[in-house]
Amino acid sequence: MKFFSCIEKFKKFFLEFNLLALFIFVGPLNVYAATYYVNYQNGSDKNNGLTPSTSWQHCPGDKNATDNVANIKPKPGDTFLFRGGVVYQGEIELKWSGVEGKPITYNGEDWGNGRAIIDGSNNQNASGFRNKRGAGNYTIIKGFEIREMGGFAPNNEPSGSCASPINSAPSGSGISLDSAHSVEIARCYIHEIGNWLNRQPFTADSLTGVGISLQDTKNITITDVDLTRMHTGISIKPKYGEIDNIEIKNCNLHDYLVWGIDIGVRGPNLTVKNISIHDNYLANMNYYDHCEGGWAGCGEKPHSDYIFVRNDYDDSYFKNLQIFNNTFKVTNGQCQAGTAMIYLSNGTSALIYNNEFIGVSASLGIIAIDYDRPKKGRQEVEILNNSFYGPGRCIFIRKKDPTGRFIVKNNIFYRTKPYLLVTLYDKDITTGTIEFDYNLYFRDDGSPSLFYYNGSYGLSLLYMRTQGYETHALHADPKFRNPSEDLELQTTSPCLDSGNNFSKYFSIDKKGNLRPKQGHWDIGAFQLSAINNSTKTPPSVPFNLIINPK
Repeated sequence: MKFFSCIEKFKKFFLEFNLLALFIFVGPLNVYAATYYVNYQNGSDKNNGLTPSTSWQHCPGDKNATDNVANIKPKPGDTFLFRGGVVYQGEIELKWSGVEGKPITYNGEDWGNGRAIIDGSNNQNASGFRNKRGAGNYTIIKGFEIREMGGFAPNNEPSGSCASPINSAPSGSGISLDSAHSVEIARCYIHEIGNWLNRQPFTADSLTGVGISLQDTKNITITDVDLTRMHTGISIKPKYGEIDNIEIKNCNLHDYLVWGIDIGVRGPNLTVKNISIHDNYLANMNYYDHCEGGWAGCGEKPHSDYIFVRNDYDDSYFKNLQIFNNTFKVTNGQCQAGTAMIYLSNGTSALIYNNEFIGVSASLGIIAIDYDRPKKGRQEVEILNNSFYGPGRCIFIRKKDPTGRFIVKNNIFYRTKPYLLVTLYDKDITTGTIEFDYNLYFRDDGSPSLFYYNGSYGLSLLYMRTQGYETHALHADPKFRNPSEDLELQTTSPCLDSGNNFSKYFSIDKKGNLRPKQGHWDIGAFQLSAINNSTKTPPSVPFNLIINPK
């Protein structure tokens, strides 16, 4: 027994000795989370990457990485800190995942000057960050400028005329996630993705590129991201499974976008649910329209929308899509911006509230509902406490779900051109449930002609009341403070204390101020009056506001 005891002690000593030697001669094992520095201009993949002076040139996941970088496997909690102001030539594949509480972070804003720049050199189908399907979970991507993914280099742009039009072009994406979850994208500037050129010899079909592409993803937050010069700012679509819990907030989508946010499905029997789009600024997406300074390419202009929600396949459904507290604005003239600011197509559902629409116009309407395809559940659309000011038709409803429910209340509809404000098209308009009430209407010329309804033009508010609509509506100047900037109300506005109370469903106004729990609300996106002590009897909520049931 003593003999075997001595052998065991020798084995233990030998193991401990070798571990100590490994620690002394090789260094500590790569067990704990670390911060690695990436400097494409001055780094080397032979370095250890642990200090600014020993930074790497490439990031793990770049196919061009060599030496130490090519051999490392990032761990939960690791951070890759890119030198700000330095152009990184390449693409980064997210092959590894963090865990809850220990994400893998790609940081382009906390070292150097300004944002780190990821440049794709106009390579076809390039992507600044792209995950390996199912990987890249618990990841943070923040503080980058991402540019020139796909499209054409400035010195290699095709020329010519519409006699020989170009119908396709290299695409690309700024950030592309496929079957990933728990990802945060923050404070990035993504631009010049794919082909966005608005001139001959390009056709609408040649416009390509997506800023942020989400497919089959869950628990994604996109915050404070600036997107411009690409076909689609943010694409959200399931292909094999579902989209769930996506939040887009405080983003700036503007100039040379065909679709700002595109939400759809890539097959049948798919689900899109729990999407929140709020506190964003969406502006000047009218460069591709037919007007002075608009579409300058070949053939028909692109079909453009600020937010496009569509269901192209049977038996797919949308649940709990909320669009609120956003500003939609046109500051570059009176040119209309495509089909709609918010276009709900093919039976899609949404709750839309506390948005302001300033100076905008569209060929159908600022909010348009068209084409029915509800096979799961029914179409539910609630348009509540929004403010409209500009030359465009405010609401357009046609070819809706004949069994659906459409609630339009507490909105300010102000049109600065002498045309109708609301179109309720004749097809299926008498089926399902349509409720219009507690809205305020006004035209600059003071005309009472406000509606198109069931085949008749120029109908007044009084006539609509005979059809069961707008019992409590107002026809008056809402008295905005400064409508070219925002749609807050003056203290003498007739909108004060004149709206219904929807506190059961949301509790704030456009600026985040609390609305009263009891009593009348102000009409429109902004709550000015303090009405907790109002002597008016609060109206009851006349329907059960179910957000897109399955």
